[in-house]
Amino acid sequence: MAQAFGESDKTRRQVIDVCFRPLGITLPTVVVMSGWSDTGKDMFRDMRDYMTRGNGAIKKVLILKWDMNTVSAAVSCELKVYEYAGNRPDGKKYILRQTEV
Repeated sequence: MAQAFGESDKTRRQVIDVCFRPLGITLPTVVVMSGWSDTGKDMFRDMRDYMTRGNGAIKKVLILKWDMNTVSAAVSCELKVYEYAGNRPDGKKYILRQTEV
């Protein structure tokens, strides 16, 4: 997050997992974040900040949240796709478009 906006913030994730940024554009248009279930709140916060501070430049944020069943050792993934929604009446600049498990 801090890297994308050219800031130094020790409390934020220091590296963008994946982003698609056309040449000549400062911010990415699509951001993909991936992490284990315990980082879900941090990734949501980063997504919210991307959408709010990106002011429309960032069109989509995909969050892949991984979880492991401690009994069976099976790994599952939840995908959430957020899109920029402009100025909504509730003040949010994003909307959850899709969730897949």
